[in-house]
Amino acid sequence: MVAAVIVVEGSILFMRHLGHGGAYVVLPGGACESAEDLEVACRRKAAEEIRRAASEFGRQLHIDLRPQAIDVTPRSKITEHPYGGGGRYHYFLASGSDHPVLSGPALQPTIDPSRLIWRPYVWLSIEDMKSVRVQPSEAFEICVGALRK
Repeated sequence: MVAAVIVVEGSILFMRHLGHGGAYVVLPGGACESAEDLEVACRRKAAEEIRRAASEFGRQLHIDLRPQAIDVTPRSKITEHPYGGGGRYHYFLASGSDHPVLSGPALQPTIDPSRLIWRPYVWLSIEDMKSVRVQPSEAFEICVGALRK
């Protein structure tokens, strides 16, 4: 498994999910292909997940968020830890392309509070992370460390 830690303006980009006992957030990423380079997998999986989230969010808002323009570049490996049945979870500090979704919390589309909109991604500061369930649990401390650098 690979995950991209994308930091902008003191916040980190997370994907929002429902299930497993309620709402939770994960870093963008996912499973590697067999024998795939970890940085290549991180770039591919993070971009796929963020594009999917941007496409869904744009559909709900009736705007084109240009998901095809989203790209992620892993900069350096932060750490790894055991995960699941003998696998490993690898974390990369990454940056995103010049795209509104990847431009940090200040440049996100506003949502009319009277509309029921599910935002599939969210930018979280350390304080914000304390009020949500970050999965896997090890990701919380890894993100705090990335924000403090």
